[in-house]
Amino acid sequence: MQIRTYTYELIDSKMYIMIEGSEALIIDPCISEEAVTMLRSEEVDNVLILLTHEHYDHMSGLELFRDAFSSCRVLVSEICNTYMQKPTRNGSKYFKALFIDKESDRIEEAGQVPAVSYTGDEFFTGETQFDWQEHKIFIRETPGHSPGSVCIIIDDSILFTGDSLLKDDPVVVKLPGGNRKDYNEYTVPYLQSLDEELMVYPGHGESGVLKEFKIGEV
Repeated sequence: MQIRTYTYELIDSKMYIMIEGSEALIIDPCISEEAVTMLRSEEVDNVLILLTHEHYDHMSGLELFRDAFSSCRVLVSEICNTYMQKPTRNGSKYFKALFIDKESDRIEEAGQVPAVSYTGDEFFTGETQFDWQEHKIFIRETPGHSPGSVCIIIDDSILFTGDSLLKDDPVVVKLPGGNRKDYNEYTVPYLQSLDEELMVYPGHGESGVLKEFKIGEV
């Protein structure tokens, strides 16, 4: 299965797209007209969106894809759905604050992000499993970076971690809603239990095999 990667360059957050026939699976949509054009060229008419968590940089393109494709549904955890509706918790209201020590043009661009409120279409609690175009999808809550953080596994071989595990940076648990105790008690043991040969696609930075990532308490 081919995985196409698009990047929200301002903050290096990753969007991943998989296509099977006329169906597309999108993880963490960012604003990308290039991706919309690609999906239309592939004659996609049905889109399923999954979010790894509720922060703005991982769902900035949500309404873009909803507007572009009439058959578009968004599956999130119940907790993620609660907080993605709150600009103070999804980070959009204070997005500029993340760039106070960056270049002036990046500060200006971040300052143009509006306070937004999104909602999902389908919800789950704890974990869920389903088939998508003959692929097995498993999603499990992995709190710590945020209350609504999850990890997504496809076909027992591909892992999407959002910001719950990054290759070259420690996991951030100091943002509003972050919880060091939850991360260390629930998410770390889960990640350590997984097959170290899983291919990992994180929310920021480079992909790689799980054994290349440093899993540990923060």
